[in-house]
Amino acid sequence: MSGADDQGRRLQFRFSRTGDAKPAVPASVLIQTLEGAQRAIWLIALAKEQKDIKSRARIPSEIEQRYQLKCEVPQPGSYVLPAFVESVQPQLATIDQVNEVLSTFDGVAAALQSQQRDVVASYLPDTAIRKRVVDAFQQLAPKPGSGWRLDLSRNGTTVRMDDHWQRLVRKMYTPTEIEPYRETVNGELIEINFADRQITILPIGSNRQLKVTYQDPMEDLLLENRKSTIQITGRVSRDENGEIKNMFDLESIGPLDLSPLEVSEVEFEGVRLRFKETMRLQPRLNDDNPQFVSVEEPRLGLDAFAGTVSDLLDEVAEDLVVVWKHYAKAPDSDLSPKALDLKHRLLAVMEEVPLAG
Repeated sequence: MSGADDQGRRLQFRFSRTGDAKPAVPASVLIQTLEGAQRAIWLIALAKEQKDIKSRARIPSEIEQRYQLKCEVPQPGSYVLPAFVESVQPQLATIDQVNEVLSTFDGVAAALQSQQRDVVASYLPDTAIRKRVVDAFQQLAPKPGSGWRLDLSRNGTTVRMDDHWQRLVRKMYTPTEIEPYRETVNGELIEINFADRQITILPIGSNRQLKVTYQDPMEDLLLENRKSTIQITGRVSRDENGEIKNMFDLESIGPLDLSPLEVSEVEFEGVRLRFKETMRLQPRLNDDNPQFVSVEEPRLGLDAFAGTVSDLLDEVAEDLVVVWKHYAKAPDSDLSPKALDLKHRLLAVMEEVPLAG
């Protein structure tokens, strides 16, 4: 195999986080990224080999074996993980096939980064595969609020994914005309009816089970999260008491993730604030309505809630910037003793920094 051919099947994952002195990354972050990358590669290979995925939830074993993502020894410095795609059975994928799959892989990554839906569609014309590949890229990107950055490189090109990337891609695929009717429901997955493509969940805080029809591409996500408390987003209708009686046009399914958020910067309406030390926030289900996720930091006057953790980070940014404007930027003479104390706490942990040009 020539050097050029070998280079074409190689990827590089570079992980970094502001303030981390050691080149180390949590195993959970590695697993999330590599599983998402492997799934995206398999799905793209499935599309390139023109195999039908609409009737199946799992990737065929021959595709899994022909396009295996393998990792090499991490490089010194910041945490850099080299990887390559290799076939492990006699019916090998050709060099051209591997190159074509990985060219589509990094092309889709770049199109998602620049929010070009039409370019993503040109790479992946089949809507079922496209949905699943986009979901896989959502998985491989850093979790919102984690503070991690991932630089994905191949053949001299690099796509950077930070902890805002998932939110931007999600908004990219949210139809604006249905935005006012979308809701997110947190609940226990009771049953999966594969024949009717229907799930039954028990929303947290409710005694009424809810049956929801899902699309084929979501089936593998259900299998992964069948023992979890899940979070589903779609359009809803309510009864006369305000209880959800039906959910349709399902947009997303995933686990309810309440792991700590690490926030180093926030930005809202042209103001960027940077924490002098990364702030760790613990999301939880809202006391008044468990269908919302909340976070509090009384020392900074922060009390935010939203339907999803991704949206919660937007609320955190807005709340902190508003508090900053009203207190940190105000003259001392305009503030009460309690407000002045809040101003000093804000100035002790945050600073305003210019927006990138």
